[in-house]
Amino acid sequence: MCKLGFVSKSETSRANYSTLVKFALVRYADSQKDGAGVAYVTDHGTLEGIKFLRDVTKVMFKQMSFDDRNTVILHTRTATSGAKDINSCHPFFSNDYKIAVMHNGILYDYEKIRSKQIEDGHKFNSKVDSEILLHAYEDYGDEFINELVKQGLTGSGTIVVLLDDGTLKLWTNNNWIELYKNGNDLIGFSDTNILEKYFPKIKVEEETIYTIKNGKIISKQKTAEMKGYASVSNFVETWSRGKDSIETFVDENELSCPSCLDNVKWNSKLGFWICQACNRHCTYDELVGTRGALLT
Repeated sequence: MCKLGFVSKSETSRANYSTLVKFALVRYADSQKDGAGVAYVTDHGTLEGIKFLRDVTKVMFKQMSFDDRNTVILHTRTATSGAKDINSCHPFFSNDYKIAVMHNGILYDYEKIRSKQIEDGHKFNSKVDSEILLHAYEDYGDEFINELVKQGLTGSGTIVVLLDDGTLKLWTNNNWIELYKNGNDLIGFSDTNILEKYFPKIKVEEETIYTIKNGKIISKQKTAEMKGYASVSNFVETWSRGKDSIETFVDENELSCPSCLDNVKWNSKLGFWICQACNRHCTYDELVGTRGALLT
């Protein structure tokens, strides 16, 4: 699974998080080796970002002009759909660089939505499913989740939107994001081991858009529920064979993650197996080995 994080500083904060951001990128890149990216708000009120492929540690410290910023988002990628190139790395930017979007998780039933967005004039720079989230936010703003659900999108994950005025939008339907409070600053990471020993944690509600600015949660808006599994018509061959089916072939305790070979556990809410080490979502076909399924 991809991993992400963000920092939102208060206007009076003197904390410097540049080292933390770089440390998180290095830590995440140990297991997410297919690219990374950051986006931040400049002193001039515009968005800037940098993306890099492989060997993140060396490239980051040589090329990254990133200094300490009031608002920054970061993402590391495990490529399971789309190409392994710069354009496929998150965050995705709008053409006017007023919006940046990143996502970790899985989207299903998005092909028709993507085709409709292309018809409406949106330009795609990659074949990664997550890019439809950027264009949906361009079209619908904070209603983008509700509209995507109406259009039939299913899936799970965490979405972070960064606007050029420093406002962050956070949404999740699987709680793979932890919020921490450091004084008047707000920090979010999908790796719970980075900060949990040092800062108090804030509970994150699922199916809710959080509006965050200057280290504060400004508002919370409930959204429609997005189903965490694919429609039967889209993934009928893979997803019709669930937990009961796989148990006829192999004991669950003998299953291991295709990425890191750690144990996996069945998640009845989301409808697939989750690796206990790297959080990868695994399908029947991956675990039994009949074929590889594409996950994002």
